Amino acid sequence: MRNERKYKIITLLSLALALLLLGLGVREPFRMATAEYRQHEEYVLKGAQIYAENCVQCHGPYGEGVVGMPLNRAEFRVDPASPAGKEIYAYLFDTIARGREGNAAHYQWVRVKTPEGKDAWMSYTEMPAWLKEHGGPLDEEAVKALTLFIMYDDPSGSQWYMVGDSSKAPIPAADLTPDETGVIPLPTPTCPRRSTSPPRPCCGIWRRPSA
Repeated sequence: MRNERKYKIITLLSLALALLLLGLGVREPFRMATAEYRQHEEYVLKGAQIYAENCVQCHGPYGEGVVGMPLNRAEFRVDPASPAGKEIYAYLFDTIARGREGNAAHYQWVRVKTPEGKDAWMSYTEMPAWLKEHGGPLDEEAVKALTLFIMYDDPSGSQWYMVGDSSKAPIPAADLTPDETGVIPLPTPTCPRRSTSPPRPCCGIWRRPSA
């Protein structure tokens, strides 16, 4: 009887342990997903602060674009873990890290003609490098936070309202803003490039989708 009781206790304890481990296994993916979500949100909040302190003057408090390219664009608001998101993340991170070529002869947006003869806007303004490795003031974590802030996957672009009137950077005069909004990149860059190692992306042309 004693052995039988002993075996029953061992069996019950083994069953309880198995159920406990099963429960932990089921909860682990959820726990990890929750932790990743919280970390992502922290990056976005940090990125909003960095944007407000450094980027508003050229890109606008709502990412609408001033002398710099518009950043509040639907094609940027994608999941960074998706195949398309990884490409966009790499493009934005690299651009922020190393800056963009410009032309000192032009300070702001200039009206130009595309190869097809359509009106477009060209931003010749040079963008400085922001990553310390390339002479900028930010570390990799800060550049990552800024990139994830721009890519925050909300169809309404709500992350830009975390900046808005709270911006610490000076707001440029309204006459510096081009009258074109919702611009998209054209595939053919036309601004001058100078030799750099590694080369920085050209500023390119931006135009309305309906143009």
